[in-house]
Amino acid sequence: MEMTKKRMFYTLSVTMIVVFSTTYAILMTLERQDYRNYLQGEYSKNMYDLINNIENIEDNLGKSAVVNTKEQRMMIFEDIYRAATSANDKLNSLPIPVEASQDTTKFLSQVGDYSYSLVKANSDGRELSDEEYKTIERLEEQSNNLKNQLNNMLADINQGDIRWDEIRKKITGVMAAENKNFVSEKFANVKKQVVDYPALIYDGPFSDNVLDIKPKVNNLQEISEEEAKKLVRTFLGENQVANIESRKVEGKQKIPAYSFTVTMKGRDKGENVVVEVSKHGGKLIYLLDNRMYSPPTINEEKATEICKKYLEKLGYKDMKATYKMNYEDNIVINYVRILDNISIYPEQIKVKIALDDGSITGLEGEKYLIAFDGERKIAQPKISKEEAAKAVSDRLKVNTVKLAVVPTETNQEVLCYEFAGSNHNSDYIVYVNAENGKTQKILKIINTPNGKLII
Repeated sequence: MEMTKKRMFYTLSVTMIVVFSTTYAILMTLERQDYRNYLQGEYSKNMYDLINNIENIEDNLGKSAVVNTKEQRMMIFEDIYRAATSANDKLNSLPIPVEASQDTTKFLSQVGDYSYSLVKANSDGRELSDEEYKTIERLEEQSNNLKNQLNNMLADINQGDIRWDEIRKKITGVMAAENKNFVSEKFANVKKQVVDYPALIYDGPFSDNVLDIKPKVNNLQEISEEEAKKLVRTFLGENQVANIESRKVEGKQKIPAYSFTVTMKGRDKGENVVVEVSKHGGKLIYLLDNRMYSPPTINEEKATEICKKYLEKLGYKDMKATYKMNYEDNIVINYVRILDNISIYPEQIKVKIALDDGSITGLEGEKYLIAFDGERKIAQPKISKEEAAKAVSDRLKVNTVKLAVVPTETNQEVLCYEFAGSNHNSDYIVYVNAENGKTQKILKIINTPNGKLII
């Protein structure tokens, strides 16, 4: 009997030890896996930031060739210097051996140092030489090559084709078997493309600017929720609406609005429409139709015409299409108000139209309603077009010049001459203040498969 108790005790003890050891091993494995996932996320984030900085370097190098004032040029080169420094910090935070990334690090350091030297040259009042402009062009091209390679590498990481080899090393302390799909191997290939140089996100212009002012639409007569629902039926088609439900609006609104979820007749579940109508004046602020699309039957020209008529029906008149993005089964078009042949960029509306039947499936009108002024008076420019052109580099081959009202970083509006042109196979828009002749803004146009992107 005593021996049986001892056996049971020993058996129970061994079982508990095994269970405890197994549980501990599982917990440690899960903890290591969590830490590995955490590192993977941190490394990928730093990789995104690295690519973003290199994109900024490339874009600013391109802009530097078409600016013609000392102040603007200094700002651009200072931005390049900061982006290069930040890019190097992000690169050095990645688990990559120094020998694999040293040439990329050297290139970024050279770009930063070269930009800093040009800042000093500008502060001394010296103009850039033709040789320096050629160096800038070469750096822009090389930045583009580096960006493309890093984007390809990031795509491979996201797809799991290559991995962060040091993650495994940090967690287990065991170096994996030799594998050519390590990130460090990819960086070794990148560095072969980095040459040595001497010491060295579819939208139209200002689509991200929202003026911090009290919208005049808020002075219009207030309507009830039921009146807003009647307007929704008018916007979408009286005979096509099955049901309208009110939605709760979260957060503070620049334009107080009623928000609705609309069920359409003959639609599958989930293919509803979200609509926002201003409480003052009953203006359409936002619309998004979640329906499925059929094959296209209308072209871009017809779609643009339909959108313009739709805006006029809503009371948004004198609108002109500026930039478009084509997504095969729908098109997104930016419309800007034109007053006396002057583009009023703060007053713009984005419209989405389906190419299967020409129905409007999206609209963003908040920017327009915030900036719209029915009594807007535009002052005459104080300088001529020829005087404004002095602020534009001779390297920019100007195609068109026109007047435009643009928003500033300080939530103001300013009248500018808009010079659109090209340099070094890239398109740019230079805005020159029509009052003092200073460069107000430089935008670069990026051609994409779907349309033009302005940065």
